[in-house]
Amino acid sequence: MNPKLTKLFWRCHSACAIYTGGFLAFIMITGAFAMFAEEIYRWEHRDLYRTDARELDVSVLPEAVAQASQSLATEGREPQLIALHLPRGPGEAVRASFYNTSFKPKPFVLNQPWLMNSVFLHPETGAQLGIGQDDRSLSTYLRLVHVRIFAGTLGRNFVGLFGIALTFLCVTGLVIFFKFLGGRAMWAIRRRPARAANADWHKLIGFVLLLPTLMFAVTGFWLGMQGRLMEWFSIERPESYEREPVIDATADTAHAVDIGGILAAAQTVHPHLVPQEISWSDDGTRTVRIRGRIPGTIYERFSQGVVFDKADLSVLKVIDTPNASWKEKLFYIQEGLHFGDWGGLGLKLLYLIVGLLIGVLPLTGYAIYRLRSRQSLVPFWRWIGFGTAYIVGMIGLLKGQGIIVTASYGTIALLLFVAGLIIYWVQGGIRGALRTRSKTRQTPAPAASNA
Repeated sequence: MNPKLTKLFWRCHSACAIYTGGFLAFIMITGAFAMFAEEIYRWEHRDLYRTDARELDVSVLPEAVAQASQSLATEGREPQLIALHLPRGPGEAVRASFYNTSFKPKPFVLNQPWLMNSVFLHPETGAQLGIGQDDRSLSTYLRLVHVRIFAGTLGRNFVGLFGIALTFLCVTGLVIFFKFLGGRAMWAIRRRPARAANADWHKLIGFVLLLPTLMFAVTGFWLGMQGRLMEWFSIERPESYEREPVIDATADTAHAVDIGGILAAAQTVHPHLVPQEISWSDDGTRTVRIRGRIPGTIYERFSQGVVFDKADLSVLKVIDTPNASWKEKLFYIQEGLHFGDWGGLGLKLLYLIVGLLIGVLPLTGYAIYRLRSRQSLVPFWRWIGFGTAYIVGMIGLLKGQGIIVTASYGTIALLLFVAGLIIYWVQGGIRGALRTRSKTRQTPAPAASNA
């Protein structure tokens, strides 16, 4: 490759890494642990999951769910059933998860009404075993900090855009990789100087994990920008089903739900489906939806299923991605690849190691940059401390003075981060221009020729 073109790619790679590397490291490291959100949730509520039941009596569940909803409907709260999660095996409780439709967050109020709760039910009797606060669990925090950085849809889009930066770093890094090997073996790691050691480890990890990094980058961009992309390109979720109300909402809420019949009908219509959760309507549409997974497939969790009419259990829609179009397969493969839910605990542990190693790449890259320019690494940690104090202090000031009331803490932190990044870019450009101008002035004019 032309040396000038190689140098251009190297500069683009370095510039992109300097301005996005810190956040990419944060996203990769938090994502490595967010993959275990479900396992962490089950560990947090392990005492509520354990029961002495030997089998599941589905006939008691509809009434148990109604009683659970009534027990949560206190002090103006309006619980709405999200799903009834079926037990994985004998002796495990049934979990009914609810969403509080009347929830309105208030700044600086700790004891706020809950947003999401789960009521654990005995699988044989339907008795309530306890309540889990889903929105305050560690598993939920891990998902929120990785997917949305506590900034709602804006934060999710912001994280998704960094998928483009990670893709760019992969492409430019591959272009300059062999040029910078310098004829040495890829696995040959020099011990001294420190810059050379960092550079060797950086190149080795980056090349070996190139494909997983690209996979995380592309799927992360899609998942982060999914709502926007679906809106811009008129894309509908394949499992979505809309139906006009056929009865009154009150009658729909009171309508009996035959869970046993639903499970039997689903086994007939969708024989490969492993049922995991059931939900039913309360808005007059008179529908029941059963979701689950198909063993041996890589698709998004809870994406497969069947929609029934609540009255006669007639089939309204079947979601069977393995037998669907390539577009539907592509749609559902994104989250499965990104979080590794389809491969069990072993694959998640592999994802954990890979994610942490990828998260180290921006740190080694920044160390190379500092050492190459003969700068100490100490100011880097000073910037981290200053930036954290700046964001926390500004949030307290803006919220405390009532200047910003409706925005979430994550949204304010994101805006402050972007503002600080812009200031950093501007001051860096000004300082660079001043240094260049100073060097130009100090450079002596060439001596006149005597010829």
